[in-house]
This record gives sequence, structure tokens and C-alpha cells, in this order.
Amino acid sequence: MLASFLTSRWVLWTWIPSAPHYAVLVYFPFVMLLGAMPTTGRGPALLLLSLLVLQGLATIYVAVPMLLGVGIIATVRALGPRSRRAGFRLIAVVLVAGLFLLAADAGYLVVRAENPSLATQTPWNTSADAVELPWGPLRADMPMGVPVVTLLLITAGAVSVVWSRAGNRIPGAPWIHGAYWVIVGLGLSLTPTVRWFGTPISLGPFVLSSWLPGLRRFDRMGVVGLMGLSVLAGIAFAECARRLGHRRLPSWATVALAGAVAAAMYAQYARGVAMPGPLRVASLPSSYPIEPAIAPTSPLLDVLRKPGGPLVEVPATWGRLHHPVPAFNASAMYRSIFHGRSLLNGYDGYWPAEFPGRMALAATLPDPGSSRRTGPCPHRDAIRISAARSARPGSGSQSGAAGTISTCWHAMARTCSSR
Repeated sequence: MLASFLTSRWVLWTWIPSAPHYAVLVYFPFVMLLGAMPTTGRGPALLLLSLLVLQGLATIYVAVPMLLGVGIIATVRALGPRSRRAGFRLIAVVLVAGLFLLAADAGYLVVRAENPSLATQTPWNTSADAVELPWGPLRADMPMGVPVVTLLLITAGAVSVVWSRAGNRIPGAPWIHGAYWVIVGLGLSLTPTVRWFGTPISLGPFVLSSWLPGLRRFDRMGVVGLMGLSVLAGIAFAECARRLGHRRLPSWATVALAGAVAAAMYAQYARGVAMPGPLRVASLPSSYPIEPAIAPTSPLLDVLRKPGGPLVEVPATWGRLHHPVPAFNASAMYRSIFHGRSLLNGYDGYWPAEFPGRMALAATLPDPGSSRRTGPCPHRDAIRISAARSARPGSGSQSGAAGTISTCWHAMARTCSSR
């Protein structure tokens, strides 16, 4: 129970509504289990192959560390004379899974090749901020940012194992396997430069982030470390429960301990109770900040549903430099569901190189000259949304500026002069 609580807490802790797929980690525990079994059977190998592909399809930030982690296990196993056959079979499974996932992500590679400056074609930060050690990987916004109660539980279980006799403790293999995935997650999430208590240290080519510049957020690959911490927490609790059993306590004592630990974990997760300063975060809201759905109630829809050229919804930018705002453009895309017209607005993790310039011109609408410069199409309309977008983008609630968008549409601002 405690382990499963941790495996689902990353996205819930940080409340990222745009990335629900990061919570799809249900296959990873089975990947860890089958990867730890030095079997040479065809059935387990095919099952592991299926699980690797299914889990890797969630996001590349899970696929890369997962395949590397299992690949290291396979390589070490292939070096041993007794486990060599199992190691080579596991290497083959990893390679085949990698080919499947490479085919699934081929479209991204094509876009990357066609856009050599893709790192600048995004509203998000693409620079790898230096990881702050030792507390940075345990911050609440990091994958391995588990409640401190979890770390104390793991420490207590480890101390109990050290003090126990060899025959009266949980075997060391599960501990080693869980610690291995923690080390993999920590190592893969390091940036080329880290800070140890504020002092910069260059790791250069010794970290993966120096070799894969196409990935934007290497800290997210620490999710495999979260899985390792979950395993360690479960093993540690089992060790503590074993200790309680030797003291002839009532049978409900173990259940009470599990409930107390889970309650403490939730208190730290939701309210930041007794969290150390470097790891403390604000309390989570009482309800998930869901943006109200945009309803198709505007009379303007009757006009927009008629045949016509592409639309551009303004404002779509912010500030004097007219930076495109993802929330504004995403709302325009959502509203297009109801009228079905082609749209100049657009939102994704990355955008075409010309998009910021086009949106900057659209910001000057209803100036007729700007409508001519946005492109060659002779039928382009502009929709002016209520100016309730006065709050600065990203301020306030988790939904950012999108939370201030009025659902009241004003009349058509202007059509281009060549229509």
C-alpha cells in the first residue's frame, strides 16, 4: 500500500494538468520484477518486451531511463558465466523494445531534423538549470521528492537490517534492486553542471544530459528513482513489521502502523507538515484547479459556422514584445471545436519558426495592414475576445492566464481588406 501510494504521487504532488500521461506508471513495477529475474524463458521475455513498450509509450522521459536501467542490468548479467544466456536474452529484449519505441517517436525525430533551431521555438525554458545538491533532487517538484516520512521509514528499515542476524531479516537482493533504480534515476537527472551547497561543479561528458541535447527536462528522468524509492519504502515497512511481530504485539499493530505512516505521508504531501526548509512547499488547494469548460453559447458561432477563411483569435500574445501565450492559443483551439474553421492560432510544446512573428502581427489587429502581412490567404477573419485577459500570464492559479479569459465573444473585429 505504501509503495503504491508513492508510485502515483509525482503528478499529483505538482498538479500538472497538461501532463497527465506522466502518471501512467502502472507497468513499471512489473518491468522491475521481470528485470530482476534472471530467466531465459521465452514467455517471460515476451511479457517483459510488451511491458517495456507499453510503459515507454507514456513519455520519452520514462522510456529512456527505463531502457538504460534494464540495459545495464542485462549487460552486467551477460558478463557473468552463469547468467550470460539470460543476460544476452535481456539485451535482445531491450534492443527490440527500443526499436519499437524509436518507430513510435520517429515523427518527433523528423520534426527535429527539419527544425535545427527547435530549442528556440518554444515558450518553455529549454536551458538545463544546474541541479542543486544534495537537496535538489528531493524537492517537491522533482520526481524523487517524496515525503520525508518515507525517507525516515527507509532509514529505519535499513538500520533494522544491519542490526539483525542474517537469518532473521529480509534478504538483501530487494534492497539492492531498489537502491539501484534510485541511483539510476539520480544519475540520469544530473545536469552538465551541478551545485554542491551552491558551489558549481562541472560534470562535463560524464552525464547523459551532455549527450542528448534534444531532451528538454532531464530531471524528469528521475521518475525511475521514484520507483526505486517506492520499492525501498515497501521493503522497509515489511522489515519494521517483522520487528513488531517479534515483540508479540496485537495483530492490529501492523495495520495501525501502516495507517499512521500513510497518514503522515499524506499530511506532508498535501500540507507540507514538518517538511525541512529546503523541501517545504505550499499546501495543495482543497480541490483540483480545473478550468471551467468553454460552452458553445455565443451568438457569434452562427456567423463563424458559415463558410469562410481561416480565423485568428486575438489577443494571442503578451507584453510589448508580443510573446505568444500558450493559454490564449490553447483556448482558441478549444473554441474552434464549435465552429470548425481553420485557425491561425496554435499551441504545442514547440511551434513553427514563423509563428511568433505572425502572432505579433495579429496583435495589431484590427489594423488592415497587419492582416495583409500575416499571410497570403485572402480570407482571414479576426475574433476579438473580451479583454478580461488583463492578468499577467502564469500568475494566480495553476491554470495561469487562461483562468481570466471571458467566455463572452465580441463581434467580428475586421476582415482582411482583400476579402
